[in-house]
Amino acid sequence: MQVFQIKKQRIGNMTAEFFGSPQGAYGAYGAYGAYGAYGAYSGSGAYGAYSAFGLPESPVAAEAFVTNRDGIVGAPLGPIPGTKPGVPNDVQNLQRLSREVRAAIFSFALDTQVELTFEQGTTAKATLWRKKDAQTSKPGCNYKKLVKIKAPKMDVFEQQMGFLTGYADIRQDRGAEIISQIAAPVPFYQTIGFIDPARTPYTLELLATGLRFANFCEQQFKYVLAVKRPIELSPQVQPMIATPTHGSLPSGHATEAFVMARLIWKLMLHSGTPQYGAGGHWGRCSCGLPHALQPTAPWRVSTTLSTAQPERCLG
Repeated sequence: MQVFQIKKQRIGNMTAEFFGSPQGAYGAYGAYGAYGAYGAYSGSGAYGAYSAFGLPESPVAAEAFVTNRDGIVGAPLGPIPGTKPGVPNDVQNLQRLSREVRAAIFSFALDTQVELTFEQGTTAKATLWRKKDAQTSKPGCNYKKLVKIKAPKMDVFEQQMGFLTGYADIRQDRGAEIISQIAAPVPFYQTIGFIDPARTPYTLELLATGLRFANFCEQQFKYVLAVKRPIELSPQVQPMIATPTHGSLPSGHATEAFVMARLIWKLMLHSGTPQYGAGGHWGRCSCGLPHALQPTAPWRVSTTLSTAQPERCLG
């Protein structure tokens, strides 16, 4: 636990701006503040350019800028001659934008490409669809199936309660890891892939984009499937951390852990680093939040999303 805190302190505000807490203090994912998804006006802020120079955004600083201008602006001047218009829809513009603004742009590019449909049979079914690339300037409505999840029947979850009870026995052993992974488990991956804000800032942005996209999709699945949490099946579960209000399937932590691992793996393939796995789901099982059978659904969702994201990034 101490090691985790030291690493998180070293990473500092930058990691918090990138990722934040996935449960947002267990409230609606921090009103879109999760992973800095829509935190364009939070943290350092999209308009916090002056904070980089040690000047806080405050009425005092604003008044200082007003009086400073009055003292030095001088006589009125005309517009700067020869100013050219900006280049529209050019990816080169991205490097001039703040991380928060880029995050909003990346999220729009990914989130608007997917839709979710619902079917009601003996149990609920949800299918995630992706728009096919349009060949014209006008939006199209041609989709291809990405992944389909069918909620198990209640008797399956009831049978799984025995496994969940068994995992509760190792809560004491996994407690530090469980608490540390309430937020996005970035420090755990940093110990494997040498990911650091100063060294790999764009890798962190890519991972944050992947996590926001995963969260966007998984929350739709959770809402539609409405799978109950173990705490709703037995008063003896008694989770060691607060239970989120959203549904249990697919497991959000497992989906996001798989997405991070697979995106890092894709990057590391180019450097010749061996593949490695992710194991965030089992810690969550032991703390009493998801059902033990759930890693299959997050694995399917995450492998699909971690493939769709690079394809979208590369056009």
